[in-house]
Amino acid sequence: MGVKKTEFNTESEEWKYASQIMHKKLEPHIRSLLKVSEKIRITQREWDRLDEAKGLIRRALEQLDMRERLIQWAREGRQRPRSKEAKPGEPEKEKRYKAIPDGFHREPNGDVVADAVTLHLPLPLVPEDWVYRDDRYGAIKRIYRPRSFAPEDAVGTLKRLSDVPWTLRGMEENIRSTFEKLSDGKNELRINVKYPLYKETNGSKWYLVETAALELAKLGVNGDITVAEYMDEVNEIVTIACQIANAQED
Repeated sequence: MGVKKTEFNTESEEWKYASQIMHKKLEPHIRSLLKVSEKIRITQREWDRLDEAKGLIRRALEQLDMRERLIQWAREGRQRPRSKEAKPGEPEKEKRYKAIPDGFHREPNGDVVADAVTLHLPLPLVPEDWVYRDDRYGAIKRIYRPRSFAPEDAVGTLKRLSDVPWTLRGMEENIRSTFEKLSDGKNELRINVKYPLYKETNGSKWYLVETAALELAKLGVNGDITVAEYMDEVNEIVTIACQIANAQED
């Protein structure tokens, strides 16, 4: 007749001896298992959202950097560089409106649509500086590029921050994001896919934008600032990113 585990006398010397032997046998295996990191599966859609968020942050930082230099030039009494002037009788807005790529036409509703749609042919490659807004309809829109003046000298602090590499990683659940020093001395922004808010938002584009702004604002700070000033920096980055995204959708 078999003996159940609950029928053992766990206070006996025999039980203590058997426990010690089992502990010694199992300890190396337990240590080995603890060292094995949990495999994190990051989907292509998550990487795509990361790239989209990084693009918005990069353009927002470039705008902020240019604005700071324009303010500095104004203090120094310097004139900012001038953009190219439109030809007489051809306002810049009208010139942009007329600039329709070859193989496309403007519909009565204002959409720029591929000629192939009316001919029932495959859509052509997207023209330079344009993207398809609606593949089924063949409508395209311009890639948003902030209008700014070319810098005269060295790249500013915020502009340099736009070149910081980003990645998605699995970390302890209490870490939202962090910077890691790479072998070449550069900082890498690591966003934790195991953080509860990342999971709750499914790693949304705007969660990534906010997370990056919270980290990058720290690197862009010169000297001591208050919490309110730091949050103003973060909010400004996110606000400009939103404005850029809205302009892309127009």
